Amino acid sequence: MKQEDRKEFPFGQTQKTQGMEYYRQLVYFEQEITQKMMLRQLEAQEIGFRQTKQRGKLQIHFSNTLDRTNGSWTFFVDGSLSDGERKYPLTAFFKKILIEIKAGGEKELVEWSADTAQRHSGMLAVKRNTKLPAETRIFFQKKESCYAVSGPLSSVIGLEAGTRPQVVYAVWKYIKVNRLPENCQTKAVTLDEKLRAVFETSEASFSSLPGLVLGHLTPQNPLQASYTVPEGVERNTDSFVHEIDVEFEDTARFPLGFSSSVIRETVDMNVKAEEIIRQIEDLEAKQTVLREFAEDPRGMIDRWVLSQAEDISDELGETELDEALLGNTDALLEQIRRYCAA
Repeated sequence: MKQEDRKEFPFGQTQKTQGMEYYRQLVYFEQEITQKMMLRQLEAQEIGFRQTKQRGKLQIHFSNTLDRTNGSWTFFVDGSLSDGERKYPLTAFFKKILIEIKAGGEKELVEWSADTAQRHSGMLAVKRNTKLPAETRIFFQKKESCYAVSGPLSSVIGLEAGTRPQVVYAVWKYIKVNRLPENCQTKAVTLDEKLRAVFETSEASFSSLPGLVLGHLTPQNPLQASYTVPEGVERNTDSFVHEIDVEFEDTARFPLGFSSSVIRETVDMNVKAEEIIRQIEDLEAKQTVLREFAEDPRGMIDRWVLSQAEDISDELGETELDEALLGNTDALLEQIRRYCAA
């Protein structure tokens, strides 16, 4: 059986090819570490050392009664959110309540504001000495962590609303899915036409994405619920139920910054990143040596021997190496053998 021909590389070329492959692997690994650290930094910016938040559903009941004897009605709002043994008062999720009573061509406005409330409770009752109907609107506390994404950016990444880390991750995912060119040295990505039109720049680094995205995020408007106090109905027994998704502080949990697992993971990432940077610097130095050796082997050996001789001279004093031999490889090697044998 005939043995297949094997391509023989010149001396040093095989090592150079393997070194380039190792270098590419390390660069790819460094990019992964950088992306993970960027996401961790975004989460830290978004949450920091604040108390972690929980999500739940809040059911609110609206009802009213009418007292015909003195011509007045009372509007009731009640409900609560239970999380195991912990209960959160209803009004903690309210920003303000507006009650608009229409009297002919005039309007009477009654307002309750969370800013002026002395304490929160699980029920509110508003009584007015009138039989006229009223329109009630309740404004809930807005979710500060959730933003509406601008139209141009939303059409590119396919996300209409979300937290800042979610939006940044969607942009990063778009970059990776579309394989946009990335400069390994500067860590800058060359944007395509769609992202250039949105961010008005041709390049962007991963660390600059949060700042670029921030200009396209708008805090969402607070949720609202409405209820009509009917005219002439003594008791509205069929109360209206409104259910919304809310966020509430979970004081029973440790803040993210004090999580031992997160701290350990961050430290491990930093150690790996430092190790990768050090290995890449070593590989770059080796690539420089191999490239110089491939271009000028004799000159490279001469410079290396002279450098070693200078180092030995600094430590042991004068050496017997004759610099005149540099350039004559055979004589130089013979001089090195005699020096080592001595």
